[in-house]
Amino acid sequence: MNLESLPLFSQVMRVLCSYRISEFQVSDIFSKVILLGVENNNINYQNVYRLVQRLVKEGYLIINNIKNPYTTYTETDGMMNLRDQFCIETNDTILELVKEQKQLELVILSLREEVDIYDELKRCYPDLQFKIEQLKQIKTREIRLIKNKYNALSSLISYLEE
Repeated sequence: MNLESLPLFSQVMRVLCSYRISEFQVSDIFSKVILLGVENNNINYQNVYRLVQRLVKEGYLIINNIKNPYTTYTETDGMMNLRDQFCIETNDTILELVKEQKQLELVILSLREEVDIYDELKRCYPDLQFKIEQLKQIKTREIRLIKNKYNALSSLISYLEE
């Protein structure tokens, strides 16, 4: 039976693609699989356990010190081959990131326009200048935070497209 035909293989592979496995127990892997929306039950835990055992058998994971009261696993160099085979970013994910980046661009533009209008409001309402200036500073910080997220998305997209 091929590894990819085993139950929960795709979810476990998503974990293996996201983490370097070092001193992991089956429960560590299972807890990350649960975060992917898999139901927390004994059957699914057993499926993950069997898959981990199969990864050991295939030489992708090794069992650490057997004298340890808890069995822990560490990946071998062969794990990179498995990742190369199954850890492929989908174009849908990249398109989603690009879409989010464009939305952030629009939010930044809108906030900049809003900040520019505050100067006009200070002239129209001189008795509110202090409060308007405070709000302007808040919005300016918000622009900076959104720009940082935009830049992070840009770097991630570039990295994924390499």
